[in-house]
Amino acid sequence: YIEAPETANAVAASTDPARDVVFIPENFLTFDMVKFALIFIVFVLARLFTPWAMARSLFDQGSSPHAWRFRPLMLALPFVIMDILFLNEEISKVKMVMVVLLSIQLAQHRDFLWNYFKRQYFLLCTQELHYYQPSACRALQRRCLVEVLQRSSTEDYGILLMETAVKHGQNIRELARDNGLAVWDPSPTSTAAWKLAFSLVIKSLRRNKHARKRKLEAKAEVCAWIERLVLEVADTAVDRASGQGGRLRLAGALA
Repeated sequence: YIEAPETANAVAASTDPARDVVFIPENFLTFDMVKFALIFIVFVLARLFTPWAMARSLFDQGSSPHAWRFRPLMLALPFVIMDILFLNEEISKVKMVMVVLLSIQLAQHRDFLWNYFKRQYFLLCTQELHYYQPSACRALQRRCLVEVLQRSSTEDYGILLMETAVKHGQNIRELARDNGLAVWDPSPTSTAAWKLAFSLVIKSLRRNKHARKRKLEAKAEVCAWIERLVLEVADTAVDRASGQGGRLRLAGALA
């Protein structure tokens, strides 16, 4: 910006005939300077406080992970609206439509990434459930879980996996029985016999462990008693020996 001339001749003198370009001068007021300084300071502060604001909004203890998909877009929305309404008044409708379309595409991409991550995590939990509780992930349970994962949403699969872990696979039996699938159920007598055998084995193991512990304690007590007996015999023999002072003097002289 340059100072505006006061006459038309000065304006004509500022024209470059070689380039056919007319320089239109404009006054640069003090208010414009203040506005520019404020915008620059706000931009610098926004760049400085962006990591802090994102950390407080995304990774705070009160913020659940399901809100991380669209939280950055929601934080940027007020600034975009302020820019369209007040700062950038010459923006065209095409640009605004492009901004909206790009925002929608970004939101869908973040939603896809979140669902993919959650699906992979649920599959890892399924593997851990099969490793730690094999009886809860038998062939019927695995087949139903795979069908739900392929034909339903990730949230439904997560709910079904949680119910399977809580009910130890019995919910899949009920679901298959309601749909007319053949489900093998053990007889009550075999279940009772299995539980009885399991309890007897557990009691036998505990009894054997207690017996081994008592044997080790008795052996340790015998070893300690023998050690004390040897020390007492040695002390008594030394105390009752006759002429041990002369033997010590003779040993000292010979040494």
